[in-house]
Amino acid sequence: MRTMKGNNPVWVVAQWWPGEVDVPPLIEVYKDPEYAAEEARIKQADDPHSQVGIFMTWVKE
Repeated sequence: MRTMKGNNPVWVVAQWWPGEVDVPPLIEVYKDPEYAAEEARIKQADDPHSQVGIFMTWVKE
């Protein structure tokens, strides 16, 4: 299996609601890690019943 690695880092902010099967996760992608972290904090503060994660990955442009 070949892994493809991109050359540009991006940060993915995912918000999901445990136990809510009818609610799809919200996924947003950002180039700026500080902006992504701030958006994640805002999402968690606005909806404390949700789970919010921030992940770094690479994209090829």
